[in-house]
Amino acid sequence: MALKLKKAAIDLGQTQIENIFINDYMPMATGTHVKVYLMAYYLAASSSADISNATLAKKLDLPLEDVLAAWKFWQEQGIVQLENVDGEEFDTVFLSIRELYLENNYVRKTLATAEVKTSVLIEQSLADKEMKALVKDIEETCIKRPLTSDEVKQISRYFSEYTMSADLIYRAFYITYISKEIKGNPLNYVNTIVNNWRDNNIYTIADLGEASDSYSGTNKSIKRLVKAIGLSGNIPEQVRQTIKKWLEQDEYSEEFLLYVINQTAKRTNNLNLNFLQYKLDEIRKTGLVSIEGAKTYFENGAKTAQARKNSNQKNKFRNFTQRTYADMSSEEYNKILERKRKARAAKRTNE
Repeated sequence: MALKLKKAAIDLGQTQIENIFINDYMPMATGTHVKVYLMAYYLAASSSADISNATLAKKLDLPLEDVLAAWKFWQEQGIVQLENVDGEEFDTVFLSIRELYLENNYVRKTLATAEVKTSVLIEQSLADKEMKALVKDIEETCIKRPLTSDEVKQISRYFSEYTMSADLIYRAFYITYISKEIKGNPLNYVNTIVNNWRDNNIYTIADLGEASDSYSGTNKSIKRLVKAIGLSGNIPEQVRQTIKKWLEQDEYSEEFLLYVINQTAKRTNNLNLNFLQYKLDEIRKTGLVSIEGAKTYFENGAKTAQARKNSNQKNKFRNFTQRTYADMSSEEYNKILERKRKARAAKRTNE
């Protein structure tokens, strides 16, 4: 007897995504990062393995730079590996998040002596008591209800993986539930706060106090730079974190960034963070990360563009090729239609 499954004529199948990705990784990512991961994962699961980043970008209607930035983000999170890198193309290997979780949390270690074993057991017992006290404080003063299993699991993760103090974890819940009164998915908000603290090497209340001393100055710089970019209203978290990275990790001065933003704005009608990041990376390659270095970079760029323009003017008849409507941009095409419409209207008026 043969047992067979008939394949459906239409793809009504499903793609299995690990719950750890949804619970732990998706909240910290942008919508673009998630789109790139899910589409590529679907294609990999569907045996559509041979696809370029350019094709993926076209499929998602995204700039190629956003796709590359997404892969860099997921690589930094440790859930994908990029192999055989060749410029903008590379092989992407999706790692099992469940296996990574097990390796990071349940690695078996052999203890050499009974004294070491006793010490570890005592430390674990103290941690458990501190954990229980923290859970009780959060339930009674912050959320006014028993914590769910997911919430307890998340707090345990802050203890074990992030090695954060109980006071600091409590502060994250207090900010979310009492100070901010977050209603929609507050656990994600807590996770965002804790991840931001970890990214800034804040693990205790004392660390938080030191960081807050410099926060006000950084925050003012971010607001001025956001205004220079042309954004208004509430600052998106992705924008805030990118500018904060420029100021603190890349160590760009506010004056330098303002100069680069102003000069870049003069050369494009679509000023955005990706284009600014590209300009900053190009200036850094020159080895002169200063206002003078940026000035030289932009001046050289203008001279190169003018030289290219002059060269094109000299050779415009020699290199002339017939352009078709398919070669034109929508703006050029609309201008031609408008000229023809005006010409027909003028002709009718003269008649």
